[in-house]
Amino acid sequence: MLNKRSRPLLTLLFFFSIHGGGLTSVWAAPDSVITVGALSGQLTVKRKGKGKPINLRSGQSLALGDVVSTGSESRASIIFPDGAQIRLNARASVEVTPPHRQKGGKLSLFRVIAGQVWARLRPNNAVETRTAVLGVRGTEILVDVAEDDSTTLTVTDGSVDFYNQFGAVTVDKDQQSVARVGSAPTFPVTIQNANFIVEWTLDLDRAVIPREQFFNTLDRAVATEQAAKLKETAAANPADAAARSNYGDALFDSGQYEAAAAEYAAALEKEPTSAQYALRLGSALLEEGRLDEAQQNFASVLNGNSPLSEGDLKALQSAIDGATPAPELPAAWTNTSAAPAWSGLASVALKRDRPE
Repeated sequence: MLNKRSRPLLTLLFFFSIHGGGLTSVWAAPDSVITVGALSGQLTVKRKGKGKPINLRSGQSLALGDVVSTGSESRASIIFPDGAQIRLNARASVEVTPPHRQKGGKLSLFRVIAGQVWARLRPNNAVETRTAVLGVRGTEILVDVAEDDSTTLTVTDGSVDFYNQFGAVTVDKDQQSVARVGSAPTFPVTIQNANFIVEWTLDLDRAVIPREQFFNTLDRAVATEQAAKLKETAAANPADAAARSNYGDALFDSGQYEAAAAEYAAALEKEPTSAQYALRLGSALLEEGRLDEAQQNFASVLNGNSPLSEGDLKALQSAIDGATPAPELPAAWTNTSAAPAWSGLASVALKRDRPE
Protein backbone atom coordinates (compact mmCIF):
# COMPACT_ATOMS: atom_id res chain seq x y z
CA MET A 1 0.00 0.00 0.00
CA LEU A 2 1.10 3.57 -0.62
CA ASN A 3 1.73 5.75 2.41
CA LYS A 4 -0.02 9.09 2.84
CA ARG A 5 2.74 11.13 1.22
CA SER A 6 3.11 8.85 -1.80
CA ARG A 7 -0.42 9.46 -3.09
CA PRO A 8 -0.01 13.24 -3.69
CA LEU A 9 3.36 12.51 -5.33
CA LEU A 10 1.64 10.11 -7.69
CA THR A 11 -1.01 12.76 -8.29
CA LEU A 12 1.74 15.18 -9.27
CA LEU A 13 3.21 12.66 -11.71
CA PHE A 14 -0.25 12.10 -13.15
CA PHE A 15 -0.82 15.85 -13.46
CA PHE A 16 2.36 16.39 -15.43
CA SER A 17 1.82 13.31 -17.58
CA ILE A 18 -1.31 15.12 -18.78
CA HIS A 19 -0.08 18.71 -18.88
CA GLY A 20 3.67 18.53 -19.27
CA GLY A 21 6.24 17.64 -21.84
CA GLY A 22 9.60 15.96 -21.51
CA LEU A 23 10.90 12.51 -22.14
CA THR A 24 8.80 10.04 -24.01
CA SER A 25 7.81 7.54 -21.35
CA VAL A 26 6.25 4.13 -21.67
CA TRP A 27 6.12 1.01 -19.59
CA ALA A 28 8.20 -1.55 -21.38
CA ALA A 29 9.17 -5.13 -20.77
CA PRO A 30 12.66 -6.41 -21.56
CA ASP A 31 13.31 -8.25 -24.79
CA SER A 32 10.19 -9.93 -26.25
CA VAL A 33 8.58 -11.13 -23.02
CA ILE A 34 5.09 -10.30 -21.77
CA THR A 35 5.71 -9.42 -18.14
CA VAL A 36 3.79 -8.80 -14.94
CA GLY A 37 4.73 -5.29 -13.83
CA ALA A 38 3.55 -3.64 -10.63
CA LEU A 39 1.25 -5.74 -8.46
CA SER A 40 -0.86 -4.80 -5.47
CA GLY A 41 -2.77 -7.69 -3.91
CA GLN A 42 -3.39 -10.97 -5.72
CA LEU A 43 -2.96 -11.81 -9.39
CA THR A 44 -3.63 -15.34 -10.66
CA VAL A 45 -3.09 -17.03 -14.01
CA LYS A 46 -4.99 -19.90 -15.59
CA ARG A 47 -2.60 -21.52 -18.05
CA LYS A 48 -4.04 -22.84 -21.28
CA GLY A 49 -4.65 -26.58 -20.94
CA LYS A 50 -3.53 -26.60 -17.31
CA GLY A 51 -5.34 -27.15 -14.02
CA LYS A 52 -6.15 -24.66 -11.28
CA PRO A 53 -5.12 -20.99 -11.38
CA ILE A 54 -1.81 -20.17 -9.71
CA ASN A 55 -0.57 -16.98 -8.09
CA LEU A 56 1.76 -14.65 -9.97
CA ARG A 57 4.49 -12.31 -8.74
CA SER A 58 5.79 -9.07 -10.18
CA GLY A 59 8.41 -9.77 -12.86
CA GLN A 60 7.05 -13.15 -13.94
CA SER A 61 6.39 -13.75 -17.61
CA LEU A 62 3.12 -14.69 -19.31
CA ALA A 63 2.44 -17.05 -22.20
CA LEU A 64 -0.04 -16.82 -25.07
CA GLY A 65 -3.39 -18.19 -23.99
CA ASP A 66 -2.92 -17.25 -20.33
CA VAL A 67 -5.95 -15.80 -18.54
CA VAL A 68 -4.91 -13.45 -15.73
CA SER A 69 -7.28 -12.20 -13.05
CA THR A 70 -7.02 -9.80 -10.12
CA GLY A 71 -8.59 -10.52 -6.77
CA SER A 72 -10.71 -8.20 -4.68
CA GLU A 73 -8.86 -5.02 -3.67
CA SER A 74 -6.08 -6.00 -6.09
CA ARG A 75 -4.52 -4.27 -9.09
CA ALA A 76 -1.81 -5.23 -11.53
CA SER A 77 -0.03 -4.10 -14.68
CA ILE A 78 1.05 -6.18 -17.68
CA ILE A 79 3.74 -4.96 -20.04
CA PHE A 80 4.01 -6.06 -23.69
CA PRO A 81 7.22 -6.16 -25.76
CA ASP A 82 6.27 -3.15 -27.89
CA GLY A 83 5.85 -0.94 -24.82
CA ALA A 84 2.07 -1.31 -24.62
CA GLN A 85 0.83 -1.59 -21.06
CA ILE A 86 -2.45 -2.58 -19.47
CA ARG A 87 -3.53 -2.19 -15.86
CA LEU A 88 -6.23 -4.34 -14.29
CA ASN A 89 -8.50 -3.00 -11.58
CA ALA A 90 -9.94 -5.26 -8.87
CA ARG A 91 -11.82 -8.36 -10.10
CA ALA A 92 -10.72 -7.91 -13.72
CA SER A 93 -9.75 -10.66 -16.17
CA VAL A 94 -7.77 -10.55 -19.40
CA GLU A 95 -6.71 -13.24 -21.86
CA VAL A 96 -3.32 -12.88 -23.54
CA THR A 97 -4.17 -13.88 -27.10
CA PRO A 98 -1.86 -14.88 -29.95
CA PRO A 99 -1.22 -11.72 -32.00
CA HIS A 100 -3.71 -11.53 -34.87
CA ARG A 101 -4.94 -8.83 -37.22
CA GLN A 102 -8.26 -7.07 -36.92
CA LYS A 103 -9.99 -4.57 -39.21
CA GLY A 104 -7.54 -2.17 -40.80
CA GLY A 105 -4.62 -4.48 -40.06
CA LYS A 106 -4.47 -3.56 -36.38
CA LEU A 107 -2.80 -6.14 -34.17
CA SER A 108 -4.85 -7.57 -31.30
CA LEU A 109 -2.79 -8.67 -28.29
CA PHE A 110 -5.38 -9.38 -25.61
CA ARG A 111 -9.08 -9.78 -24.84
CA VAL A 112 -10.82 -8.17 -21.88
CA ILE A 113 -13.07 -10.75 -20.25
CA ALA A 114 -14.35 -8.85 -17.23
CA GLY A 115 -13.85 -5.72 -15.15
CA GLN A 116 -11.98 -2.46 -15.70
CA VAL A 117 -8.78 -2.44 -17.73
CA TRP A 118 -6.79 0.71 -18.50
CA ALA A 119 -4.48 0.53 -21.50
CA ARG A 120 -1.78 2.64 -23.14
CA LEU A 121 -1.40 1.22 -26.63
CA ARG A 122 0.45 1.67 -29.90
CA PRO A 123 -1.33 3.08 -32.98
CA ASN A 124 -1.46 -0.36 -34.62
CA ASN A 125 -2.94 -2.18 -31.62
CA ALA A 126 -6.47 -3.49 -31.09
CA VAL A 127 -8.42 -4.74 -28.07
CA GLU A 128 -11.19 -7.34 -28.08
CA THR A 129 -14.16 -8.02 -25.84
CA ARG A 130 -17.13 -10.32 -26.37
CA THR A 131 -19.27 -7.48 -27.75
CA ALA A 132 -16.81 -5.28 -29.69
CA VAL A 133 -13.36 -4.64 -31.12
CA LEU A 134 -11.39 -1.47 -30.38
CA GLY A 135 -9.02 -0.40 -33.15
CA VAL A 136 -6.51 1.98 -31.61
CA ARG A 137 -5.04 4.99 -33.36
CA GLY A 138 -2.53 5.66 -30.59
CA THR A 139 -4.21 6.25 -27.29
CA GLU A 140 -4.98 5.72 -23.63
CA ILE A 141 -8.30 4.07 -22.87
CA LEU A 142 -10.39 2.46 -20.16
CA VAL A 143 -12.34 -0.68 -21.06
CA ASP A 144 -15.06 -1.80 -18.63
CA VAL A 145 -16.76 -5.16 -19.28
CA ALA A 146 -19.83 -5.60 -17.07
CA GLU A 147 -21.48 -8.81 -15.88
CA ASP A 148 -23.96 -8.60 -18.79
CA ASP A 149 -20.96 -8.51 -21.20
CA SER A 150 -21.64 -4.90 -22.22
CA THR A 151 -18.42 -3.01 -23.01
CA THR A 152 -17.97 0.63 -21.99
CA LEU A 153 -15.10 2.42 -23.74
CA THR A 154 -13.71 5.65 -22.32
CA VAL A 155 -10.94 7.40 -24.27
CA THR A 156 -8.64 9.61 -22.21
CA ASP A 157 -6.22 10.36 -25.03
CA GLY A 158 -6.21 9.71 -28.78
CA SER A 159 -8.93 8.09 -30.85
CA VAL A 160 -10.44 4.60 -31.18
CA ASP A 161 -12.48 2.83 -33.88
CA PHE A 162 -15.12 1.03 -31.80
CA TYR A 163 -17.10 -1.56 -33.74
CA ASN A 164 -18.89 -4.90 -33.93
CA GLN A 165 -21.05 -6.70 -36.51
CA PHE A 166 -23.92 -4.28 -35.89
CA GLY A 167 -22.14 -0.97 -36.46
CA ALA A 168 -19.15 1.27 -35.81
CA VAL A 169 -18.30 4.61 -34.21
CA THR A 170 -15.14 6.62 -33.66
CA VAL A 171 -14.56 7.57 -30.03
CA ASP A 172 -12.27 10.55 -29.47
CA LYS A 173 -10.54 11.99 -26.42
CA ASP A 174 -12.84 12.61 -23.44
CA GLN A 175 -15.64 10.58 -25.02
CA GLN A 176 -17.44 7.39 -24.04
CA SER A 177 -19.45 4.74 -25.88
CA VAL A 178 -21.15 1.48 -24.88
CA ALA A 179 -21.45 -1.74 -26.91
CA ARG A 180 -24.16 -4.10 -25.62
CA VAL A 181 -24.84 -7.67 -26.68
CA GLY A 182 -26.71 -7.65 -29.99
CA SER A 183 -26.37 -3.89 -30.53
CA ALA A 184 -24.04 -1.45 -32.26
CA PRO A 185 -21.88 0.81 -30.08
CA THR A 186 -23.76 3.88 -28.89
CA PHE A 187 -23.06 7.34 -30.29
CA PRO A 188 -20.06 8.75 -28.36
CA VAL A 189 -20.85 11.27 -25.65
CA THR A 190 -18.45 13.78 -24.13
CA ILE A 191 -17.68 13.28 -20.45
CA GLN A 192 -16.07 15.60 -17.92
CA ASN A 193 -12.71 14.84 -16.27
CA ALA A 194 -12.18 11.61 -18.19
CA ASN A 195 -8.61 11.35 -16.92
CA PHE A 196 -9.73 11.14 -13.32
CA ILE A 197 -11.90 8.12 -14.02
CA VAL A 198 -8.62 6.21 -14.26
CA GLU A 199 -7.01 7.72 -11.17
CA TRP A 200 -7.15 4.28 -9.55
CA THR A 201 -4.25 3.28 -11.80
CA LEU A 202 -1.99 5.51 -9.70
CA ASP A 203 -2.14 2.96 -6.90
CA LEU A 204 0.31 0.94 -8.99
CA ASP A 205 3.40 2.73 -7.73
CA ARG A 206 5.27 4.15 -10.70
CA ALA A 207 8.55 3.63 -8.90
CA VAL A 208 8.20 -0.15 -8.91
CA ILE A 209 6.91 -0.67 -12.45
CA PRO A 210 9.60 -1.80 -14.93
CA ARG A 211 9.70 1.51 -16.72
CA GLU A 212 11.67 2.66 -19.70
CA GLN A 213 11.91 6.24 -20.82
CA PHE A 214 13.34 6.78 -24.25
CA PHE A 215 14.40 9.52 -26.61
CA ASN A 216 14.53 7.80 -30.00
CA THR A 217 13.66 4.11 -29.78
CA LEU A 218 12.40 1.45 -27.38
CA ASP A 219 14.38 -1.22 -29.22
CA ARG A 220 17.59 -1.63 -27.28
CA ALA A 221 19.27 -3.49 -30.13
CA VAL A 222 18.61 -0.54 -32.44
CA ALA A 223 19.75 1.89 -29.75
CA THR A 224 23.00 -0.05 -29.29
CA GLU A 225 23.69 0.20 -33.02
CA GLN A 226 22.95 3.93 -32.94
CA ALA A 227 25.28 4.36 -29.97
CA ALA A 228 28.13 2.70 -31.84
CA LYS A 229 27.74 5.15 -34.74
CA LEU A 230 27.23 8.24 -32.59
CA LYS A 231 30.21 7.37 -30.42
CA GLU A 232 32.50 8.05 -33.37
CA THR A 233 30.85 11.43 -34.00
CA ALA A 234 31.13 12.40 -30.33
CA ALA A 235 34.77 11.29 -30.20
CA ALA A 236 35.58 13.32 -33.29
CA ASN A 237 33.80 16.39 -31.89
CA PRO A 238 34.39 16.37 -28.11
CA ALA A 239 33.55 20.06 -27.76
CA ASP A 240 30.22 19.72 -29.61
CA ALA A 241 27.50 19.67 -26.96
CA ALA A 242 24.84 18.41 -29.37
CA ALA A 243 27.03 15.52 -30.51
CA ARG A 244 27.70 14.51 -26.91
CA SER A 245 24.00 14.74 -26.04
CA ASN A 246 22.94 12.75 -29.10
CA TYR A 247 25.38 10.02 -28.13
CA GLY A 248 23.98 10.20 -24.62
CA ASP A 249 20.44 9.66 -25.95
CA ALA A 250 21.49 6.46 -27.71
CA LEU A 251 23.26 5.25 -24.58
CA PHE A 252 20.18 6.08 -22.50
CA ASP A 253 17.87 4.19 -24.87
CA SER A 254 20.17 1.17 -24.72
CA GLY A 255 20.05 1.17 -20.92
CA GLN A 256 23.62 2.44 -20.38
CA TYR A 257 22.60 5.14 -17.93
CA GLU A 258 25.97 5.77 -16.28
CA ALA A 259 27.64 6.33 -19.65
CA ALA A 260 24.70 8.47 -20.79
CA ALA A 261 25.04 10.64 -17.67
CA ALA A 262 28.70 11.22 -18.49
CA GLU A 263 27.83 12.43 -22.00
CA TYR A 264 25.04 14.69 -20.76
CA ALA A 265 27.39 16.13 -18.13
CA ALA A 266 29.93 16.87 -20.86
CA ALA A 267 27.24 18.59 -22.95
CA LEU A 268 26.06 20.61 -19.95
CA GLU A 269 29.64 21.66 -19.21
CA LYS A 270 29.82 23.13 -22.72
CA GLU A 271 26.39 24.81 -22.38
CA PRO A 272 25.76 25.35 -18.64
CA THR A 273 22.42 27.17 -19.14
CA SER A 274 20.84 24.44 -21.27
CA ALA A 275 17.62 23.19 -19.65
CA GLN A 276 17.53 20.32 -22.15
CA TYR A 277 20.89 18.93 -21.07
CA ALA A 278 20.11 19.43 -17.37
CA LEU A 279 16.86 17.49 -17.75
CA ARG A 280 18.59 14.69 -19.64
CA LEU A 281 21.32 14.46 -17.03
CA GLY A 282 18.70 14.40 -14.29
CA SER A 283 16.83 11.58 -16.01
CA ALA A 284 19.98 9.46 -16.39
CA LEU A 285 20.96 10.06 -12.78
CA LEU A 286 17.45 9.14 -11.67
CA GLU A 287 17.71 5.81 -13.47
CA GLU A 288 21.08 5.27 -11.76
CA GLY A 289 19.52 5.92 -8.35
CA ARG A 290 21.70 8.98 -7.76
CA LEU A 291 18.78 10.92 -6.35
CA ASP A 292 20.55 13.94 -4.84
CA GLU A 293 22.32 14.69 -8.11
CA ALA A 294 19.17 14.09 -10.13
CA GLN A 295 17.20 16.47 -7.91
CA GLN A 296 19.88 19.13 -8.27
CA ASN A 297 19.70 19.01 -12.06
CA PHE A 298 15.89 19.04 -12.21
CA ALA A 299 15.73 21.91 -9.70
CA SER A 300 18.28 23.94 -11.68
CA VAL A 301 15.76 24.19 -14.52
CA LEU A 302 13.33 25.87 -12.13
CA ASN A 303 15.94 28.43 -11.04
CA GLY A 304 16.06 27.16 -7.49
CA ASN A 305 12.32 26.90 -6.77
CA SER A 306 11.78 24.86 -3.62
CA PRO A 307 10.61 21.43 -4.82
CA LEU A 308 7.50 19.70 -3.59
CA SER A 309 6.61 21.50 -0.37
CA GLU A 310 3.65 20.09 1.53
CA GLY A 311 1.72 23.32 0.89
CA ASP A 312 2.27 23.15 -2.86
CA LEU A 313 1.24 19.50 -2.95
CA LYS A 314 -1.97 20.31 -1.10
CA ALA A 315 -2.67 23.20 -3.48
CA LEU A 316 -2.15 20.93 -6.50
CA GLN A 317 -4.38 18.23 -5.01
CA SER A 318 -7.10 20.82 -4.35
CA ALA A 319 -6.82 22.13 -7.91
CA ILE A 320 -7.16 18.65 -9.37
CA ASP A 321 -10.09 17.89 -7.04
CA GLY A 322 -11.90 20.97 -8.39
CA ALA A 323 -11.79 23.09 -5.24
CA THR A 324 -13.74 26.37 -5.32
CA PRO A 325 -12.23 28.89 -5.41
CA ALA A 326 -9.31 27.30 -7.24
CA PRO A 327 -6.03 27.67 -5.33
CA GLU A 328 -3.28 29.76 -6.87
CA LEU A 329 -0.47 27.52 -8.10
CA PRO A 330 3.19 28.55 -8.31
CA ALA A 331 3.96 30.28 -11.60
CA ALA A 332 6.53 27.62 -12.49
CA TRP A 333 3.80 24.99 -12.42
CA THR A 334 1.89 26.69 -15.20
CA ASN A 335 4.97 27.05 -17.40
CA THR A 336 4.94 24.09 -19.78
CA SER A 337 8.70 24.28 -20.28
CA ALA A 338 9.15 23.64 -16.56
CA ALA A 339 6.75 20.68 -16.41
CA PRO A 340 9.42 18.01 -17.18
CA ALA A 341 11.52 19.36 -14.32
CA TRP A 342 8.60 19.15 -11.89
CA SER A 343 7.83 15.66 -13.09
CA GLY A 344 11.46 14.70 -12.53
CA LEU A 345 11.42 16.17 -9.03
CA ALA A 346 8.23 14.25 -8.29
CA SER A 347 9.90 11.03 -9.46
CA VAL A 348 12.87 11.72 -7.19
CA ALA A 349 10.61 12.40 -4.23
CA LEU A 350 8.54 9.30 -4.95
CA LYS A 351 11.64 7.10 -5.07
CA ARG A 352 12.79 8.54 -1.76
CA ASP A 353 9.35 7.91 -0.29
CA ARG A 354 8.87 4.48 -1.81
CA PRO A 355 7.46 2.08 0.77
CA GLU A 356 9.56 -0.98 1.50
